[in-house]
Order: sequence, then C-alpha cells, then structure tokens
Amino acid sequence: MKVGVVGCGAVGSSGAYALALNGTANEIVLIDLDQKLAQAHAEDILHAVPFGVPVRVVAGNYPHLKGADGVHETVDPALSNEERRLLNQSADILRNAAKELGY
Repeated sequence: MKVGVVGCGAVGSSGAYALALNGTANEIVLIDLDQKLAQAHAEDILHAVPFGVPVRVVAGNYPHLKGADGVHETVDPALSNEERRLLNQSADILRNAAKELGY
C-alpha cells in the first residue's frame, strides 16, 4: 500500500513513523513546502526501518502521490489567532493538493 503524508510537522512525521513501524504501508511519500524538512524526516524514519517491516520512505511532491492508496493531510499553516485566515489558507492548500492529484 502506498500512502502520502502532506505536511511534515510533528503530526505528519509522527504519523509517517507509525505507518513505517506498524507495516501499514510499504511505501510512504512525505511532502512539505520545506522540501529539506521532508527529506530529513524521510531519512530519520528510514533509520527506524530495520526495527520494523521493510518500507520505502521518500520525500517527494504531488506527482509522487500518483497511485497512492491514501493521503494523510496534516498541514496547518502557523498563523496568529486569525481563525478565518487559517481556515482559508488550509482550504487553499487542500484545493491545490486536489488539483495536483487531478480531482
């Protein structure tokens, strides 16, 4: 099973780590606006793989999600208490992800 994780903050990276250790997915694609962060988390998770089931963990972008069985969206733009602005930005991120995936 191929799973994408969009957003590599604490929630996204922890979720990807859990997927890798419990054998839920055999391929995990990490995506973040900060591509270096996604790559760093992919490498960190790969260091844990020898203690679990074999899994491929890569940093990528939206085209790498093609054929994914599931996508875990964990983005949360860091803003002040302007909830409307936060919701609008989250909606824009989800719209962009859906567009990139062809929906």
